[in-house]
Amino acid sequence: MITHKLLIKNPFGLHAAYAAELANAARKYKSVIYLRKNHKLANAKDMVAILGLLVKSGDELEILADGSEEAKDIKEFIKLIHSLDR
Repeated sequence: MITHKLLIKNPFGLHAAYAAELANAARKYKSVIYLRKNHKLANAKDMVAILGLLVKSGDELEILADGSEEAKDIKEFIKLIHSLDR
């Protein structure tokens, strides 16, 4: 399992359109991707679970990847987050 922490910079936090993009991307990976805020964990394939984390601008989010291609998958997922985080 690989983990990476980052700050969400989007002024609206992790809103519905953002969560939908993440969930759609997560479904394409061979690895299972999770998002964690504090002690709450969400499967990144589940848009509703992502929204349930209530991620606001400035919050720290931990990305976890577990699977045969975890290094590649987490790198691509983080790249997607940075592209949406404007």
